[in-house]
Formats: sequence, structure tokens, C-alpha cells
Amino acid sequence: MADPIRVLHVDDAPDFADTAAAFLESAGEFSVVTATTPGDGLRILEQSPVDCVISDYDMPDRDGLEFFRSVREDHPDLPFILFTGKGSEEVASEAITVGVTEYLQKDGGTDQYTILANRVRNAVERRRARRERERSERRFEAVFEDPQTLVAVLDPDGTVRQVNQTALDMAGVSSDEVTGTPLWNTPCWPTGSEADVREWVARAADGEYVEFDVDHTESDADYSLHGFVRPVRDDNDEIVSLVVSGRNVTERVEREQELERTRNLLAQTEELASVGGWEIDPSDGGGSVGRPTDGFYRLHGLEPGGQLPVDRAMEIVHPADRDRVESSLTRLLERGEPFDIEVRIAPAADETRWLRSIGVPVESVGDRYKCRGAMVDITDQKAQKAELQRKTDLLRHTQEIADVGGWELDIAEAPYEATWTDQLFEIFEIPPQDAMTPDEVLGFVHPDDYERVVAETDRLIDEGEGLTQEYRIETGEGNERWLRVISERPDDRDDIVRGATLDITEQKRTTQALRERERTLSQYKEFTDDILDAVDDVFFLLDENGRVRRWNESLERVTDRDPADLSSIDGVAFFRPEDRETVADAFRTGDARMELPLATGDGETAPYEFVVDRVEHPEVGEWVAAIGRDISARREREAELARTNRQLQSVLETTPALVFVKDLDGRYQVISEQFREVIAGGMDDVIGKTDEDLFPESVAQRIRADDRAVIETGDPIEREEEAPTADGSRMFLTLKSPIYDEDGTVTGICGVATDITERVEYKQHVERQRERLEEFASIVSHDLRNPLDVAQARLKLAQDDAPNGHHETIERSLRRMQELIDDLLTLARQGEGVTDVTSVALADAVEQGWRNVKTDDAHLEVAVDGSITADPTRLQQLFENLFRNSVVHGGDDVTVAVGELDGESGFYVEDDGPGIPESKREAVFESGYSTSESGTGFGLAIVREIAEAHDWDVAVTESAEGGACFEVRGVDADD
Repeated sequence: MADPIRVLHVDDAPDFADTAAAFLESAGEFSVVTATTPGDGLRILEQSPVDCVISDYDMPDRDGLEFFRSVREDHPDLPFILFTGKGSEEVASEAITVGVTEYLQKDGGTDQYTILANRVRNAVERRRARRERERSERRFEAVFEDPQTLVAVLDPDGTVRQVNQTALDMAGVSSDEVTGTPLWNTPCWPTGSEADVREWVARAADGEYVEFDVDHTESDADYSLHGFVRPVRDDNDEIVSLVVSGRNVTERVEREQELERTRNLLAQTEELASVGGWEIDPSDGGGSVGRPTDGFYRLHGLEPGGQLPVDRAMEIVHPADRDRVESSLTRLLERGEPFDIEVRIAPAADETRWLRSIGVPVESVGDRYKCRGAMVDITDQKAQKAELQRKTDLLRHTQEIADVGGWELDIAEAPYEATWTDQLFEIFEIPPQDAMTPDEVLGFVHPDDYERVVAETDRLIDEGEGLTQEYRIETGEGNERWLRVISERPDDRDDIVRGATLDITEQKRTTQALRERERTLSQYKEFTDDILDAVDDVFFLLDENGRVRRWNESLERVTDRDPADLSSIDGVAFFRPEDRETVADAFRTGDARMELPLATGDGETAPYEFVVDRVEHPEVGEWVAAIGRDISARREREAELARTNRQLQSVLETTPALVFVKDLDGRYQVISEQFREVIAGGMDDVIGKTDEDLFPESVAQRIRADDRAVIETGDPIEREEEAPTADGSRMFLTLKSPIYDEDGTVTGICGVATDITERVEYKQHVERQRERLEEFASIVSHDLRNPLDVAQARLKLAQDDAPNGHHETIERSLRRMQELIDDLLTLARQGEGVTDVTSVALADAVEQGWRNVKTDDAHLEVAVDGSITADPTRLQQLFENLFRNSVVHGGDDVTVAVGELDGESGFYVEDDGPGIPESKREAVFESGYSTSESGTGFGLAIVREIAEAHDWDVAVTESAEGGACFEVRGVDADD
């Protein structure tokens, strides 16, 4: 059950207020509190919540509109019904102007309380519905106006009905291009996605909450989207529309791809060059934690991770070098002293590698230094250097003793003995001896190689054939080494075998490293190919002769060429003949950026931006790489922006309004030509000036105060204000609104001012004329109507308690008195000149007038169209009186027709009743003339007064059916 409606009724007539309260509360849905003065009413509002205020107009301490203004100060949207016996046009007009919710005139009888209850109920329900609607609209507007969110509203069949500016700007289209079009046919989606979009819409139309993604790197789209399609249901749980929302994630996707490319390049560089980097920031872990690159982790035999404690890295440094590394790092962190040292690391128990480590300070952080460094694997260089030294020593010994690094085995008789050079003892890491037996030598051979070496040695001794062996030994110090042994028997002797023994440990390691590197490079090539094929940009690589050697799948797709055709094709073949010389020059220089059409597979061209650069091929020298991006959408956006700017400039030059834009400091950024002429007197240098430069100080301060209010609250304001111009002081109606940037921050204000000087002066003149009727209207409305209303109400209560035959006679008399008072007041006010005219749809006024008259079985035919210039209230009164006249004199089933006059401006109201004799057609417009016992004789007199107030002519003739026809001429049509 709905909450009861709490009503405050303020009326200086206690009996009337109590009567009204009794009728309202009898309905069971109202709770009424009464007060006899506005002051008491305000105190009640302070103490108790109220859903609606009912107030009389003419009261002792302040009138109803003054009371309304007081209520509005603390209750800006509280429904307020002016229920008064003072029914002047001026009061009604002012009430509507200031924003009174309803204006209801006390007209006697009990029906007015039923009408009052309906008005209260409707006003409260509208307020409650409005508040709920505003909450919903604010939520929707927040999303719809979000400059970061793309929003479209669809019919359930997928037809676009509304699109926000963010989506239009991003797609580079206007609202007319997409409104009324199925979503999948709009130019907002990549080629080939129609079926997907149709599926999303169909699923949402079935009630599903659909999430979708558009990736520009996997299609020909110019942007990437992440969004949703949601169904919207009405109160009956029927799907009435679909809302599509999304966000442009292009930059995020491109950033992720660019970051991935950068990481891959860094990883490739580190891997190819055996380089690793590191950084230590004292503000992050106090200098005890480092941030290494993946290359650093590889060099140290670790799995890549985030941060690495310095102590953990030190554990991998060779023990003999650890103190030197720690000392160098400490001096760098504490003093900012750079270092460049060569150290050994032991990434595994059986592995030692040489690194060159360089560290430099970056910036001071308190009393320490943030530093960075790089490490290069120089193991191979060290090995090569050692090998060179070994060969140098061997050469020197060979020159000195003729058999350095060699050996000689005497096989004349057992036991055999071998003589070694000193270098061979060093290889085996044993002290020099006079002779070595074969068994002693075989004792150093690695167990895995032992049997093979024994067999080959026996064959050497027995058969004397020369041979080359490679095997491992375990030296006297326990180290493992690879040896290559070359032996032969001299031609002139068969009792000895001579040979040379080489330590090939480092060569073996180098060979293994080279094989590992080749495998890694092969994996990297496959990885690079995958990356190039994943991007939407076209890519190709040209050899030194300008022939295509490598390309990605995007090039195949865009050019529609078979891979076999692409292989070794000339790179300029992708471009128009007239552009090929330019392209060839770019390929020759190897360093260019150009925008040229690219020939596509359908025989057309598409605008592309190409970046050309040289790359170093590891085997054949420099090649040329070219990367191209489709810029069709960008060019369309640039053209659309230029068109919009031209349209805006045209508006500013031609509009009669004073249009201006200011920044947050009040400096004018944009003005219309009319502003320049009227306010600045044609001054050319208004841009950049402030209101202090254009207006007197007091005016400038007032304008600036309004500007600050708009900026601080974010709400638009409307002011009627006086301002000096080049032609003197003028009155303006000024509207100011905030301007927001894409983040929703106010960056300035936009204003439009309209000159209303003549309208204000005319309104003041009319106000003075209206004051003449105030005293009469006050007496009739307040002093006569209130007692009459009380009498009617009490009569109704008496009839309910004890019906009496006299009551009906009293009721007819009271009703007759009420009608006389109403018609007298209406007649008195209709003679006033019409001031508040506006465009009125004639058919709407006819329909409204018919609804306000008790017509029983009467029939209305309307054949009018268009609008006229009139006072809406008085025009409706005119139709009501003419309709009432037809029903009273033509019978309950009379037919009334309203149409337009032929050949002149105006309209007619006719019926098929008995008509009006020609001799009496002028008299019917006189006050008090009536042929009906129930009529007051003022109805048609009021019609003439309303017509004359509009400067119209009204006359009565005979209709085609023989009834009365009232013709109104001189009416101004609203074009």
C-alpha cells in the first residue's frame, strides 16, 4: 500500500480549510494539517514532513505567492497548489510564472474538492515519479555523457536510435549516418564482423548480458573496443531496448604490443650479445635489492624474476673475486665511484664463466647513489686469450726443445716408457717426471672414455698406425679436461711413437655454447615471425637489391598476393607507378617516413604511412625494413574536424545572439560577430580580454560572480540582466553553461545572451494596466466566494446527514450565484489586453476546451491544423463558452464542428442546433442576454471580449445544417 499523502492546507478562512480537510481525509489516502496564516504553515513545514502544500492567495500577513516563495527557499520541488477564490488572470499568470505546481480556483460546490484531491494526488505522484526518473536519468546520463565510454541505444531488432558523441567522434561519423540503421551495418565495425554483431544483438534481445571485444590488431579496425550489450526491460519485464556500451582500449593494446616489442628487442640484444643489465635503487630495499634484466638472469644461470637480493647475486660470484666485487659495489653506492672490472661467476657447480662488469652512478638518493650497470660474458674471449698464450708457449718450447707439448713412447721392449715435455705435465696437472708408462697415462683417462682409449692405444703400439684421439682426463688436481692426441710412427724408426697432446677443453665448451646459441637463434626467429604475423601493420624486408626477402601475413592479406609471388618481388611493386621513384629513393636512403597509397588486392589503393629504416643482416650486410600502417580513418577524422570548425565559424558570424566562450580566468576565447558589434563596439582585439576590460567595475563583478557559480557548481544558470552596450543600456536574457574536458573537469563556460529590452518594457506597461481590476477581483473572489463555498460545503454535509426537499432548492440557488460570480469575474478580466501570447496548436486548444465542458452525448468534429498566436488560457475559454452555448441550445446530442475559414485567416465553430434568428444575432453578444433559464447571459459576451482583446472580429451566421455558426477573423497564423 502506498504511503499516505501528507497535506498542509493554509487558508485564513478556518471553516473553509476544515471543510476541505474533511473532504480530503474522507478519501482515506490523505492526512491534512491546517493553518490560518503562512507563518504557521512555515513552522509546520519546519517540524513535519509534507508531501504537498495547498494555499489560499489573499491572506492577512502575506499573500499566497509570497508564502510560495518562502516555501521554495527550503523546499524547491515541494508541490504547491494555489487554491484561491481570487481568480484573476494576473494572479494565475504570476503563479504560473513563478512556478506554482497547480492553480485552482474555488468555484463552489463539492466537486471542487474532488478536483482538488486529484490535483494533489497527481502532483505528489508526479514529484515522486520525477525524483525516481531523475535518479535513473542521472545514472544513465553519467554513462551516456562519459567522454571515455561509447554508448548506443538500440531497438530490440538492433536498429540504432541514439548514439553518444564519444562514439560518433571515435567512429568519425555523424548521428544521421547511424541513426535508424542496424548496428551491424554502421561503419563502426571491422570488415567481416557483421555476423558477430548480429549474434551479440540477438543474444541481448533474448535477455542475455553480452560481453564483446574488437581487436584492431586482428582486423582492419582502427581501434580496439571492450564493451557490453545489455537488454533494458519495462515494468512488464518486456525488453524494450538494448544499450551498447564500450571503451576504446586501442592505446592500451598498442602500448602492450609496443612494450612487448621493446622487451623482445632487449631480450634479443642481451641474448645475442650475452649481455645483462641491472639497477640498484637505495630507496627500494636500502640498496640491498637489485632489479636485473632477463639477460642478467641468463648469465647467472637463474630463472628470470622481479627483484633479486644483492646477497643472492654475490653467492654466484667466484669466491676469489667476491671481495673485490663487494668492495667495488660499496664504493659505487656510498661514494658514486664507477667501476669496470673482470670477474668470474659460478652459475653451476662445474661451470665457471668470465664477465666484464661495469657500474655507474645515476643520481644521488640521500647519502647514497642510485646506480645501474651492465655485464658482458667474456668467457670466450678469455678462452681465446688463453689458447693464444698456450700456442705461444708451445711455439716457444718447440723452438727451444723441438718437441713442446709432445711426447715420445719407446716400444722397443716392455715395459714401455714415455717421455713428456713440461707442457704436457702442466696439462695433466702433475709434477714433471723422468718417464711415464702407458698404464700410468691411462690412469688419468675419464672412466667413460677408458675402454675406447685403451683399445686405440693397443692398436697404435701393435700396428703402428697413426691416429687422432679425443677423450677426457681427470687431472692430478681433480679437474676434467678434454684432450686431442695426435700420434704417428716416424718413417725411419719402428721402435718409437711420437705425438702431440692438445687441451681442447675450452674448444669443446665453445662448440657447445655455439650449438646452444644456434638453437636459441632458431627459436628467436620463429618467435619473431609469430610477432610480425600478429600485428595489423604490413611489414617487409628488402635485400641489397630491393627484393622482398621476408614479410608478414598482413602484407599477404592487404595485397592479396600469394607467398610464392611475394618471394623476391621488387619492393616498389606494392605502390602506384607514379609513386615508385619516390619509394625507390626512400629504400635507397634507408631512413624515411612517407604517406603514400598502397595497392590493395581489390585493384584499389588505401592510404598508408610507411617507416623505412636500415637493419644489419648478420651475414650479407645492410638490408631495408619497411613497416606500413593504414591511415584511412585518421584522414577521415581530420576532414570531419575541418568541416566542423568551418560550420562553427559560420554560426558565430551569422547568429543574432551574443555568443561567447571564456576560460577559467574569465578571458574571452570565442565571441560571435554580434557580441563584437553590440558589446565591444566593433573592437577587433576582444579575444584574451576580461569583463573588467569591457564593462564598468560593478557590472564586471556581477558577471564574474555568475561565472564562478557555474564553474564551482557545474550547473547552468539563466539571468535577466542589464548591461551597457555601444547603443546604451539594454536588457538581456543570458544563459551560461559549463564546458567540460574529456576527464569531466570544468575548463570554462559558454554563454548565449538575447536582447529582451522591448519585451521587458512592454511587460511593465501591461502590468500597470492590470492593476485597475485588482480591487474588484479581490472583493468578488475573496469576500463573496469564500462564504458561498462554505455554504455549499455545509449544505453537502447536511444532505448526507438528513436529506431534505429544501436542500435541492438551496443548492440550485447557490450554484446560480456561483455561476454569476464566475461569469462576472471572467467578463471583467477578458477585456484586458493580451500580453502573454505564444504559439498555440489550434487543434490542441479545441480538444482541451471540449474536455472542460459537460457535453453529454454531443459530438465534436475538428478540421483545423497548424498554430496561431494567442493567449493559451483565453483561447481555451473562448472555445469552452462556444461549446457550452451549442450544448445548452442545441441539445445533448448536438454535433459541433470546428474548421478554418476559406480564403482568410480565422476559424469557425458551428453546430446543427436550432440556430439564432438573424434579428437577434447581434444581441447575443450583449451582457445578460440569454434564452435559457439556466444561462447567465455572459457566455457569448465573454467570447466577444476575448476576441477583441486579441484584436480579432467575431460574428454569428447560420451553419450549413441550419444551426449557429460563430466566425472568428483576423487571427495571426504562426508560421
